[in-house]
Amino acid sequence: MDAYLAQLAGGKRRAREVGESLELLRHGLDGYAYQHLARADRDRWSAAFDDGDETCFSRMFGAREVARYLDEFLGYFLIRKVLMPEDEVARTVEDVRGFIEWLAVERELTPAGARKALGRIATASADLPAAERLGRLLHEIARANEAKARRGAIPELDEVVEDFLVIERVAPGRIWFLDGIGPIKVPEAASAVARPGWTVNLVLGRRAAAWEVLEVGNVYPETLA
Repeated sequence: MDAYLAQLAGGKRRAREVGESLELLRHGLDGYAYQHLARADRDRWSAAFDDGDETCFSRMFGAREVARYLDEFLGYFLIRKVLMPEDEVARTVEDVRGFIEWLAVERELTPAGARKALGRIATASADLPAAERLGRLLHEIARANEAKARRGAIPELDEVVEDFLVIERVAPGRIWFLDGIGPIKVPEAASAVARPGWTVNLVLGRRAAAWEVLEVGNVYPETLA
């Protein structure tokens, strides 16, 4: 990563911004990528880690292991471990794309490995910012419902569902989930980015036939699960 940053055009500011993105990748590698190692490599990593070197992974292993970790980085780490608005998520994904393209040019990745990695990143560049936007908009609904409940008496809920719910279908201003849950009313900006197959960690409440958003966790694009 350091060699790539040293070659970046655009001055120190650009290198600093990309460095921040790649530091997230490095952090993910050092914390989680050992799970993808073969037995012998995992034993080597474990010995160094147990000796107190908690950042040894990114120094011990190269581009192949970076590419193998991308699925988890995009589908788990950036969603669950990092709190960023959608524009910063998009920038991070693009910065990682640039690094992977550089690895391919430097022949650190095979052509097939590079194509697979870049295809994964292309999907993430569209889906991750959209998922972050959907989560933010749903959270705003939950906050508004909480404020409404504090302002006055509201009939008790008939049912509460707390689960990882899979979006079944979407229409302007409406989202339905599998197992007959929904629709929930949402701004059209939310229904515009929601996709069937995505999973949303939600707490929903039902009064008669109307469902309300009570709490919101993360949104997981299907293509990155």
